[in-house]
Amino acid sequence: MDFEIFKKEFIDICAAWRIPIPHIHESADFSNHTSATDIHVYVEPGEDVAFHAAHIFGHYLCDLHGDNEKYQDKIANRIARWATQKEEIA
Repeated sequence: MDFEIFKKEFIDICAAWRIPIPHIHESADFSNHTSATDIHVYVEPGEDVAFHAAHIFGHYLCDLHGDNEKYQDKIANRIARWATQKEEIA
């Protein structure tokens, strides 16, 4: 059930950013792996699924930025907006 919630959260984030939705798989080795086309994710029981989806999305963005020229500027511009914020991001 948590995996299905994760998928929905992740897809919603991709849709909001208007970027491709990768193939999303439940991880067989209890680890997370991302690429520009696929993610394999393990959702720990009781984990904050929305935060986990956002965290894995960050990894996916890095992969997509490095692998897909069409989205490099879009991703870099969003990061640039974060970098120019005056408040602490961490």
